[in-house]
Amino acid sequence: YAWIYSGSELPLHLKLANIWGGDEGTTLLLAAILTSLAGRYHARMGSSQVTAWLAVWYLAFAAYLTPFAATSVDWLAEKASQGMNAHLMNFWMLLHAPLIFLAYGWVLSLAAPSLDALSGREMRWPAHGLTDARRAWALLTAGIGFGMVWAFEDSMYGQFWHWDPVQTSIFVIWCALSAHLHGVRGWSTSTRTWRWVPLWALMAAIFTAVTMAVTRNEVLASSHRYAGSTSWIAHC
Repeated sequence: YAWIYSGSELPLHLKLANIWGGDEGTTLLLAAILTSLAGRYHARMGSSQVTAWLAVWYLAFAAYLTPFAATSVDWLAEKASQGMNAHLMNFWMLLHAPLIFLAYGWVLSLAAPSLDALSGREMRWPAHGLTDARRAWALLTAGIGFGMVWAFEDSMYGQFWHWDPVQTSIFVIWCALSAHLHGVRGWSTSTRTWRWVPLWALMAAIFTAVTMAVTRNEVLASSHRYAGSTSWIAHC
């Protein structure tokens, strides 16, 4: 993984940033985030265990991608490393990508209280669910903002937003999460429209998986696509 995405001549901050430069690294990062979130509520039962199962799924998928596999002898004989994509060699890589994936982890964890609420097991939205939603929204907004600045500075794009498939799908997450936060404070099942609040959170979680699939789909033309990645089906 280091041979493919890094190089000894890169400055330290780019070596660090490019840990999530490929599918193996980002999947491992997401698995670590979900494992941490699942560990906070390990005693909870029912659909709240969905975060733990998501962590298990992404850990298994990360293992399948073999990020710690030994570098091929033939590759090493060819050159010391393949290096880093020129468009990723930017300070914003250190902020944009990890903030987005931290947000993804918290949004995915919202599937648990959403399913509990929709099934009638939660009569009031749990405090930790509200905290997670707020953190996810703040991180997602910051991550999108840093990405917009990065795109504006990159000579290939030169604009804050260009509506490629990944940007469009991540905007859907942001809208669903915003809609959820508008109604979640003081939520209970006593109102006629009580299903909408947990439903928006669940839709945000679903679209998070969809967005990761879109990012890795080799058919869609996107500035965010992982070169050579065909792992989109693992996120569906």
